[in-house]
Amino acid sequence: GGAAGEATAQGVLVRKLGVKLAQRVGLTFLEPRVAPWRYVRVDAGADIQERLGGEASTHVGTAPAQAGATGANQEESAEDFEVAEELEEVIEVLLNALRDKDTVVRWSGAKGVGRITSCLPRELADDVVASVVELFGRSENDTAWHGGCLALAELSRRGLLLPHCLDSLVPIIQEALLYDIRRGPHSIGAHVRDAAAYVCWAFARAYEPHLLAGHVDQFASTLLTVACYDREINCRRAAAAAFQESVGRLGNFPHGIDLLTVADYFSVGNIAQAYTRVAPQVAAFAEYRLPLAQHLVRAKLRHWEKSMRELAARGLAALVPAVGESYIIPVALRQLIEWGLDNVLEVRHGAIVGVAELLPALKDAGMTLPDDLQAKVADLIPAIDKARLYRGKGGEVMREAVCKLVCACARVQLPLTAAQHTKFMEAVDENLRHPNGNIQKLAVAAVGEYASAYVVSEEEVARFRRHMDAYLTRLHDPNVAVRRGYASALGALPGRLLQGRAEEVIDALVDGTTLQEDVDDRDVEARVKCVRALGSACSTLFSPASAYTQPAAEQPSGLDIMLKKVLPCVHTNLEDYTTDNRGDVGSWVREAAMDVLEALTLLVGERVQRDCPSNEQQGEILAGVVPAATGALLKQAVERIARIRDLAARRLHSLVSCPHVARAMPAAGQLAAALPKDDGTAEVVSLQSIKRLSGLLLAAPQYARPVLEGLVASIGGVDAQLAKVASEALLSLTLSHTSVAQHTSSNYPSNPTPNHATTNPANTTSNTSTTNTTAMGSTTTATTPLPSGRGRDAVPGCTAGSSMAAAGRHAPPAVIVGAKLLAIWRDNSTNIRLLPSLVRTADLLISRAFEAMDVLVEAPTPHKQSDPQQPAVSSTAPPEAAPQQQQQQQQQQQ
Repeated sequence: GGAAGEATAQGVLVRKLGVKLAQRVGLTFLEPRVAPWRYVRVDAGADIQERLGGEASTHVGTAPAQAGATGANQEESAEDFEVAEELEEVIEVLLNALRDKDTVVRWSGAKGVGRITSCLPRELADDVVASVVELFGRSENDTAWHGGCLALAELSRRGLLLPHCLDSLVPIIQEALLYDIRRGPHSIGAHVRDAAAYVCWAFARAYEPHLLAGHVDQFASTLLTVACYDREINCRRAAAAAFQESVGRLGNFPHGIDLLTVADYFSVGNIAQAYTRVAPQVAAFAEYRLPLAQHLVRAKLRHWEKSMRELAARGLAALVPAVGESYIIPVALRQLIEWGLDNVLEVRHGAIVGVAELLPALKDAGMTLPDDLQAKVADLIPAIDKARLYRGKGGEVMREAVCKLVCACARVQLPLTAAQHTKFMEAVDENLRHPNGNIQKLAVAAVGEYASAYVVSEEEVARFRRHMDAYLTRLHDPNVAVRRGYASALGALPGRLLQGRAEEVIDALVDGTTLQEDVDDRDVEARVKCVRALGSACSTLFSPASAYTQPAAEQPSGLDIMLKKVLPCVHTNLEDYTTDNRGDVGSWVREAAMDVLEALTLLVGERVQRDCPSNEQQGEILAGVVPAATGALLKQAVERIARIRDLAARRLHSLVSCPHVARAMPAAGQLAAALPKDDGTAEVVSLQSIKRLSGLLLAAPQYARPVLEGLVASIGGVDAQLAKVASEALLSLTLSHTSVAQHTSSNYPSNPTPNHATTNPANTTSNTSTTNTTAMGSTTTATTPLPSGRGRDAVPGCTAGSSMAAAGRHAPPAVIVGAKLLAIWRDNSTNIRLLPSLVRTADLLISRAFEAMDVLVEAPTPHKQSDPQQPAVSSTAPPEAAPQQQQQQQQQQQ
């Protein structure tokens, strides 16, 4: 491969140098002179000043070629000029070089043609120009067209292309500006269009305005069309540069100065902006409206590339305010409807997406379709189904276009017959079950738009029930595509269809997020769809703007449904760490769950403010929701996947920015200071935020365990840099000498700590927990009394009913980190995913912070008559629990 490439490169270089050598050999047969018959534009600089309104020279440029043609002393006849036979061979070599497959060879040939022609008499030069024009024949390929454009540009720059040739060359240049030939799955011609723009640029510099006056409108409209709608950025910019040069040199382009600031080099660089913003501004001028719209309909809507057809449809819709009544409705829309059933896939797909984009644009512009056009548009989808265009090659492309057309018809509320309604829903329902994700996404949007527009009356709602029943009952269908599509469809339905069946819909979606017992039936993408549908359904049903009412008094309210069913389901899905051959696919579920958790937390805050008049009741509800949501997001914000950390940080930023949510958030000020800024994606990816966010482990008791779990997962990850940063963050916290009470009370004394239960301290020894901790090959058995009301997350040294801050004098950071780590180890002793990370974290603390481990787990005191099964007293037990444990040991020994 390397040898072949080197040989090809050498072949190109040899041919290029051969062309250069041939032209220099040819020049040896000619006198070194400048052709007296050439065309020269006189005082071009003064001409520019005149166009711009400045003082110009009084000398008016003339064409010396005309004067020279009349002067016998300046004209040389071909008879007096002897042409060597070798010169004809040289010219033949140069003309053949214009057809070469490599650009550098064609460029050298074009320069050679210009140099040789400048030394020839006029008659022979005309023969050379005629030979160059022959390169634009229908049978010639793209390389010949490109070489011919380069040669024409060189000839015009040297004044060798006389004005009488312009009338015959302008149509050729117009065609070259739009040259695009389909070759299999792609097209060729970008280099030809770029060279044609170069020819226009050369014409503007070479000729006076009156010589091109008859072709100004053609050049201006074509150059702006290419500048706005060409697929390649270099062609758009070349056309914009040629237009700018023509405006400055010729000065007779319509509205040229006004358009220079609209279609400039930078504005046409982005293709979407060129289609949707630049072109409509150009179409504001009447001279350019029709050429732009016609080019989109006749060329770009049947382009070989799908994305270009879709962008062309958007661009055509953007032109509706300018040409809607004059061209779109009477001409373009009728043509597109006829092309909707064309045998060529590109033609019919472009026609359908064009109609789909035009319908809403026409309605927004206040234009109404005639009745016959409305009937034809409504009959398109049944006709496509009858022609079986969903099958075979291009079937998926047509399905996407049909879904877009359904959305467009629903947005404009196009009148439909009963049979057409049936066909519309059959098409949408079939696409909901399609395995292609993009088709499903468009079908879901079509369901929402159709239901919002057409399912209004009681009769229509009853007729739609059968579709909704299918959505609810098939969320565990063996076909995973059915599960995904129907779950998303439930989330897209409007509120009036979900009213009365809210609990049924929520229960079905919650059940759809559960893992199936059979591993082969599990589908992570179906769970993602169910989680997102839960968020959409809750936002539709329970937002303050909705009119949700429970039909019976015994049914739960919307707030109860969110608190008791939806939020627990979302927190469960935040613990989804499913892996398969694609990696951590559970991260997709966690991403969806974080989005929904943020939306639900904000929604609960809004509902609480509306439904709960008492501030105490509001605080109680939010205290049970906000800290848990913040802790779950903090855990994801310090874990090992960068995009998950980024998303979690953004969701936390959204929560802490909401005033009524931030009031119920522990350590809200410290959290806001630790989060990266709005544009802090690079900071999250570069691990800078982990050090700051890990400090929240000691900020509030609700954050200790989630943050520590996230750090443990990062320490045990495969990313060495991430593990190093997380390890340093944990060690800095463990070896910190600042007590928790000092840390929290000094900065955030006013933040409430929810769920503080008051319990008799005498009962704190009723619960005991035995933990077997294995690290570095050693086993230590520790018995730690668990205060009632705090459970397994209790901090040693904290009595029941006390907060972390209250017990801060007796709970240094090392004790808190160790207690939480032991609790995490106890709960995940069989977790294959987390256990290696726990072992690595324990190894880190033992090797780097041994004094902290000595405080956490004290070596047991040997006893002469000790029972081997008797657990030792942990040094982390509360002081009031130690005498009772010693008394129990003595009784057992006796």
